[in-house]
Amino acid sequence: MNCPPRQGKVLKDKEEFSRTDPDAHNKVYWLAVLNWAVPIFCVLVGLFITTQKFAPLMNYDPRVIGRPLFILKSGYRVYNPLVFLLGMIKYAFDETYSYYFFKAVPPLFFSLSLAVILFVTTSIIVSAHQKNQHIHGTARWATVKDLQKFGMLQEHGVVCGELENAKVGYHLKEEDQSLVLDLHKSILGRPLNAPLICHSGRTNTWMIAPTRSGKGVSTVIPTCINYGVPYYHYDVNKNSFFVKHFNKKLKFLAHKKKVIKGRGSMVIFDPKGENWNASAGWRSRFSTCIPFRPLGDRPLTEEDKKDEKWNKQTPEYTAHYNPIHEIPDNPNTAFAWADMIAEIFFGDDKKNGGGGDDASAYFAAKARDIFTAVVLHIRFAPEDEIPWKEKNMAKVLEFMSDASHEGKTGEDATDEENEGCGEEMCNKMIETNHGSKTIDNLVTLAANRSLLQPAKERGSTYSTVFSKISLFQDPLIAEATAYSDFSIDDFINSVNGISLYLIVPYNHIKRIAPVFRMLITFMIKKFSDGTTSANEVKLKVPCLFLLDEFPVLGYFPDIAMNMGILAGYGVTFFIISQSVNQIVDTYGEKHPFFDHCKTIMTYAPGNIGDAKAFSEMFGNRSVLLDNISSSGSKYQVGYSNISRSSQETQTSLINPDELMKLEFNRCIVINQGLPPYKGKKVVYYEDPRFKNKAWLPVPEMDFLYAQMRKLPSHKKHLVRKKPDSFNISVQKTINKIKSINVADIIPAEFDLFA
Repeated sequence: MNCPPRQGKVLKDKEEFSRTDPDAHNKVYWLAVLNWAVPIFCVLVGLFITTQKFAPLMNYDPRVIGRPLFILKSGYRVYNPLVFLLGMIKYAFDETYSYYFFKAVPPLFFSLSLAVILFVTTSIIVSAHQKNQHIHGTARWATVKDLQKFGMLQEHGVVCGELENAKVGYHLKEEDQSLVLDLHKSILGRPLNAPLICHSGRTNTWMIAPTRSGKGVSTVIPTCINYGVPYYHYDVNKNSFFVKHFNKKLKFLAHKKKVIKGRGSMVIFDPKGENWNASAGWRSRFSTCIPFRPLGDRPLTEEDKKDEKWNKQTPEYTAHYNPIHEIPDNPNTAFAWADMIAEIFFGDDKKNGGGGDDASAYFAAKARDIFTAVVLHIRFAPEDEIPWKEKNMAKVLEFMSDASHEGKTGEDATDEENEGCGEEMCNKMIETNHGSKTIDNLVTLAANRSLLQPAKERGSTYSTVFSKISLFQDPLIAEATAYSDFSIDDFINSVNGISLYLIVPYNHIKRIAPVFRMLITFMIKKFSDGTTSANEVKLKVPCLFLLDEFPVLGYFPDIAMNMGILAGYGVTFFIISQSVNQIVDTYGEKHPFFDHCKTIMTYAPGNIGDAKAFSEMFGNRSVLLDNISSSGSKYQVGYSNISRSSQETQTSLINPDELMKLEFNRCIVINQGLPPYKGKKVVYYEDPRFKNKAWLPVPEMDFLYAQMRKLPSHKKHLVRKKPDSFNISVQKTINKIKSINVADIIPAEFDLFA
């Protein structure tokens, strides 16, 4: 297998954060011995050379220099250095001998100087051995160089914060007693911001920050503005002569092709609609913006326009999405997609598997079975029975509602009222020709299983179905899911980015969450359908799911299980929660999000549990603790003895209480393999990189509808439907001609040959 060439900077082989064994103690003893032995040896050598130099100056007079210690075979005489020292002490200031002493003494002075230097040097080496050896931990704060090495200083992508040298402050807002971020300015009025801490968005991100801590200001809105922005780039031809033969030295001479890079799609869960209003105006300039509001207003009719109330308020329109239309025509795969819809409503949503008691699980399984069959029936029933525009979730609810007697089923109904419940519906499903033997068989078997249930049990099963899908009786939700303005395939086939906003009032999230879960689950399944490889990603335009207040959407088994794998398909997630406990409540203690998310951000935690978890995650470090002891008499001036010793001790990089008191303008960013970085928050409404792009006028809905009609799914739909509509119109014309009675039209007295 041919591996791609290695590119980019090669990281160091040395593992900085892997501890090694402390230095052995015998090394200290050897250093202590050498600390004295080497200087003494230097002094002795210098004294010996000086003595040998002084001897010829005295003409080898034994009265001054003494007799030689020994004479070499060559005749060279070696004298005793002690005699020289004694003579120097005695005659150093004698005018007769002092001149000769000082002429011979330079080697001794040099050796003494060298001995002092060596003594100081070895002393420093011995002291340096007391340096921090990190026996308790290697934790430290990251630097700008670390961020750059790990690709965390990108220009576009997921915004995590900015470097710590940014002059970001905060003040108390008097009206509601809340803290507000502000960006300081220079004397000339220039904002004192810093480079962004930003990664490309090709990996998963998890942000943990309490409410009212500035998540939207610092991260969410800046990411909505900054991610997926296309830009021009010049690609160098790798097959160029200059690249092949001269590597990178003459790369600038190679042919370059101008290409557009950076395009990206986003799916933004927007609980308050703030992200739509803040970023849709900007994102609509380079991507197709789609607002999906299940509680949005329907298009105004002529009668609505006459009503004065619509003149006083602007309706919030919505794009439409019908999950039943996503079920493919292929009968072999249709069941899987229909069952997927059923799983969202009746699947096991308890953390770690298992949900409710045995009775609830039993009725949920039965409800899922009949619901899947009804969805298949609605989807594949002939259009003369159920027109294409009526094949939606509201029709599923209406069709199943006809199975009850005056709306009473299960425990709420008597035996007489339950008797016959659903029989007519099941028989109708069995009798209908769905255009495929496979679909007919699936629907018939499920209907028969329902008919085999006792009447009361069948009624309880239908009650379970109604309890889950009753939200589709809401006219607004029924309208929003009646048909589709876009398809999930558009995210796969579109050349440009798509920005899908899932907008809902906060107090309706729990009720509307199944609709969003259905849409997101469909997208995940569609995106990950098939195979992929490192060199062939399925989504040519990568897609980022920005899920603010992620836990309120409920249990997402597909995200929990496949979040890490989906990155290989070009699908990544940016999830936001107020605390780790929110995730634990939904997904259990052994949730996988720390495993799946390469980048983690946090502000000052709101509870001690999160603070302890992050403090432990940041790690421990070793510090040198100096111990100074002194001794002396009570009445003595000063101390007779002062001793100093150092020892390593363990401390956390940041304590839990310190983390909870983290400054309001601070953020901490963690990346796999990267030490935590303590940066500053972004103030988008004062930052020139964002403030001119935020809160631009949101396009009118007519413009957005026009943009949606340019999506690939609409083009395919028109190509597929045109022949059908043409054939239908031709058939209508033929039928109309056949219905004409010529005798009624041509008078009896008309003579063709007259």
